[in-house]
Amino acid sequence: MYDKLVLPWDVMPPITAFSSSDFVRYEWDRDGILSNGSTFFGQSDETSLDELERGLATSSMVTRWRNANPDLAGTDKDCVRDTMKKLKEALNGQETFIQGSGTVLLLFKKQSS
Repeated sequence: MYDKLVLPWDVMPPITAFSSSDFVRYEWDRDGILSNGSTFFGQSDETSLDELERGLATSSMVTRWRNANPDLAGTDKDCVRDTMKKLKEALNGQETFIQGSGTVLLLFKKQSS
């Protein structure tokens, strides 16, 4: 959500072409709390634990983790298997769920010279 993004007026020397008074920040669905109460702003998709597990298993971060931890890959301590176990417990046996993400839009207005 770019909470720690360094803004033009916070650097030294400040970038004077951008004024904090003309900056606008919009947020939707922070921490999974749906802004409109029903769907994620960007897109809501229904998925299953199996689909999520297959998708995560091919991600570069998981591939790197498994390469760095070959003794744990494919076991109950595999990062994906452990995450799926925790998610399954949190879902109380529910097989599908809605997934999405928070969205932030940062608007900057450049000052004319």
